[in-house]
Amino acid sequence: MYPKGIVPSETGTGTIITVRVTVRSVTTKFIVGETDESYKLIIAPDKSNKLKLRVEIESKSFFGARHALETLSQLIVYDDIKGNLAMLKAATIDDSPAFPYRGVMIDTARNFIEMDELKRAIDGMAMNKLNHFHWHITDSESFPMQLNSLPNMTKYGAYDSRKIYKVDDILELVDYALLRGVTIVPELDVPSHSGWGWQWASTAGYGEVLTCFNARDWKEYCASPPCGQLNAANQLVYDLLGKIYKEMVKNFKMPHLFHIGGDEANYSCWEMSEDIKSYVYDNSLSYSDLWTEFQNKASSRLDMAYSQHNHKTIVWSSELTANNRLSTDDYIVQLWSKIADLQDLLDSNYKVIVSNHDALYLSCGFGPWVIDPGTDWCAPFKDWKMIYENDVKRHVNNWEDKKRLILGQEVALWTEQVDSRAVSTRLWPRAAAMAERTWSDPVTDSQAAEVRLVFHRQRMEDRDIKPAAMQPLWCLQHEAMCFSNPPSVATSCRSNLVTIFLLNIIILHLMV
Repeated sequence: MYPKGIVPSETGTGTIITVRVTVRSVTTKFIVGETDESYKLIIAPDKSNKLKLRVEIESKSFFGARHALETLSQLIVYDDIKGNLAMLKAATIDDSPAFPYRGVMIDTARNFIEMDELKRAIDGMAMNKLNHFHWHITDSESFPMQLNSLPNMTKYGAYDSRKIYKVDDILELVDYALLRGVTIVPELDVPSHSGWGWQWASTAGYGEVLTCFNARDWKEYCASPPCGQLNAANQLVYDLLGKIYKEMVKNFKMPHLFHIGGDEANYSCWEMSEDIKSYVYDNSLSYSDLWTEFQNKASSRLDMAYSQHNHKTIVWSSELTANNRLSTDDYIVQLWSKIADLQDLLDSNYKVIVSNHDALYLSCGFGPWVIDPGTDWCAPFKDWKMIYENDVKRHVNNWEDKKRLILGQEVALWTEQVDSRAVSTRLWPRAAAMAERTWSDPVTDSQAAEVRLVFHRQRMEDRDIKPAAMQPLWCLQHEAMCFSNPPSVATSCRSNLVTIFLLNIIILHLMV
């Protein structure tokens, strides 16, 4: 609880705090919509000893208990005037999240992200009660995920031998995340966004696996270079996918959620293949039919990899979901287009994870990255206030009827212009703004949250999360001076040395 650089005294005396945690369920498997993350936290003086405090935590799950401990950590602050720790001597808190899915996506294919930085991101997620780390681990640029059954995927797809996530790395990260209340959602994005790493298969008995691979006129065949798309007409491609899914399900320890991509299929890319054109003609299919067939066959191979174990499949929003071509029972849709498209998905009865690019894409606003003159398609920069104001209720008709379909939100960090040195400052504190929106879903706006977030951002800095700065440090030390309409003392709680972030219901009493 001490800030960086502060060494606690070994000779001082203070209050003894006893923490008792009661958890009703011992399972550590998180099931979206079923796992109960609520908790109750009570702080009370010990009547027999004024130098003792009792902390009681009750939760139905490990995840709720972990959230309670995170809240408790926010009730303890360092008093830099007195040089010691201070905390509340009495509090009663009943708390639970507004949405079951609260996520962060990191792309590790455009640029390789070091394991230490992925762990740091997960540490930040834990601080903010975010519970799903969506790992977009591969793409057309690289395939950095080791597969023992298919070593050629990294041999041909990794940037170099040092930029590979070994099986042991993945297993370690899954455990590291779980200890912090975070579940990893792996993604293998197909049929598009598949290039480097797959090219060996065509000479290894799998036939034509890729179409438009490394096409020079890339703008015609893919969203960004390098191009590459799996051959949906080649039945051996599904055998290859089945092998990959089987090992991924094992290495990620049977995750409840698995993302199979499914966006931006390019018909011109498939048109380059004579096999595909013949298949479409012989079977009287449109290219939309072919794409739908691919997604369903890929999903079926994923089901086989799970071997009857419970799971849910996620796909990105696309023309298939817009036209209700995919089963609402079989797929969860992650919305990446504009928030205005949310209503149509809900009206089709899809369960939705909201990642609308007009608010939750953290890579926007840094200019185009391709050499050709272009535009930053998702500009402007999404500041924390824009993210905080991304209140899905404002964009949904018949909210009470539709809210059951919205699982939550997820910020997305695409890494075309991000490497390991930039991950933390791109994520934080902006992802924390979404965290409060999805945990508390407050009726107040970003102005009311600013003091809390500035203070919480300092907590993240003290825990070495390395967030970007929001204001001069002077503003933190002179709170009311940097706001045109400063919050009241009751709102900020700064005069009581505590500012609570990510909380729903709280009754606070006096400071020790």
